[in-house]
Amino acid sequence: MTSIGDAFRRKTAEDDESLTPAERVQRALRLGDDDAEAFRRARGITRAAAEAELGSRRRAGRIPSRVAGSG
Repeated sequence: MTSIGDAFRRKTAEDDESLTPAERVQRALRLGDDDAEAFRRARGITRAAAEAELGSRRRAGRIPSRVAGSG
């Protein structure tokens, strides 16, 4: 028995195979833009404020490299 999720993943994978690499990049960027817009709207903030907050969160999650001369 296949679940709805399995069928959706299989269909998505099949759709992805038909895209060119450039189309895949465009799709990924569009999905990122859509997520950023949803984040902005959910918080009722400007686009610049949303970009700043998302950037801050990304930086906070990074681990400094030991080979980059950070110490």
